[in-house]
Amino acid sequence: MEIADEPGERQRGLMFRQSMPANRGMLFIFSTERRHGFWMQNTPMALDLIFIGSSGEVRAIAPGIPFSTASISPDVRSQFVLELKSGTAQKMGMKVGDKVHHPRIASAVAK
Repeated sequence: MEIADEPGERQRGLMFRQSMPANRGMLFIFSTERRHGFWMQNTPMALDLIFIGSSGEVRAIAPGIPFSTASISPDVRSQFVLELKSGTAQKMGMKVGDKVHHPRIASAVAK
């Protein structure tokens, strides 16, 4: 899992990436829980965007359409956003309310 926890890393995200292994993704980490918005300009891969609350629960799952400038901003508060290859969330059976476990999420929850 790649981590994007600095402003420049979060802004760049997965832009310009032509491919990514099925078992990889990028976890965006924000300092506070709030409503976050993403877009797919300059991102050629279709993605699943998983919006995760401060305690690790999935609050929304949204599709990322390649090269779209439309805002992906579900009406939920999140502290983390996980980007995976499109279709991965469905293959894993991921749904709103599930818990996501990752050391960086756990360390934020412990604070």
